[in-house]
Amino acid sequence: MRFPDAVTQLPQRSGRAIVSAENIATLEADFMLIYPHEGTAQDMESTPGYGELRQVKTGATVVGDMTLVQAINDPSARSRAWALDQLRTALSSVTPGS
Repeated sequence: MRFPDAVTQLPQRSGRAIVSAENIATLEADFMLIYPHEGTAQDMESTPGYGELRQVKTGATVVGDMTLVQAINDPSARSRAWALDQLRTALSSVTPGS
């Protein structure tokens, strides 16, 4: 797996990129794990264009919470196994992009 070029070219702050709602198409990918730092999954789903992203349409998206973020950002053998269980369904929905 790798990050799409459109994502890696975003301005970063402490290894994180902020994407404004009007630029949500920048996040188009085969798979997405996303954490709405200030909001909820419902907030993400109501963002115009979110439902049109390929990874959302195919079910290859996980809207994570702080626990999942910590398991991914600071992995241990146990947290990796747990995180993979959380992501397994979405990962099985991945369809390579064009």
